[in-house]
Amino acid sequence: MSDSLPNLPEQDYGRSPRSGMNLLPILIVLAVLATIGVVVLRSTGRGAPDVPADEQLTLEDARAGQELHADLLSAYRDLDARFREPLLWAATSERPLAAVAVPTAEWERTSPDDRRLLRAMAAWSVRRVASDPLRYAGIDRAAPEAARVRERAKALPSDAWAIVTGPVSADGRELEVDRVLVRGR
Repeated sequence: MSDSLPNLPEQDYGRSPRSGMNLLPILIVLAVLATIGVVVLRSTGRGAPDVPADEQLTLEDARAGQELHADLLSAYRDLDARFREPLLWAATSERPLAAVAVPTAEWERTSPDDRRLLRAMAAWSVRRVASDPLRYAGIDRAAPEAARVRERAKALPSDAWAIVTGPVSADGRELEVDRVLVRGR
């Protein structure tokens, strides 16, 4: 018995039978472009400034983002507790978002790496917010819009997150959100 392979006719499956053109490089380029397209579409920062399309936001980053968020808000002792955890922002709208609120002054001091950690926190908070939307929206269970908010929260896609900002009110209790800094969609 021979250890060599049998003599098979040479076939190049990467060539077009009509033109003899090598299709393999074209297929590879198409596969790479399709992969990049999927990554861009799934990117948590699509369309947002300073968010790389291929950014990977890990659970460890999200946990570090929670610690950072707590540190950023520690100077604001009177700030309402609801700003210290994720919010269901625009809860009664067609497209609510899980949001992390950061005072404008604090956001302006954060480094690019800190911003990435806050994006991770926001991205990983979507399921948490969707699991108890009324709590994170600050809406009473008996409120007329409660059922609609719960229904929309069930359908939140994984990229339905944002980081929002605004100045802290004069009494230090409210964060007057006036701007979306970064969005997942």
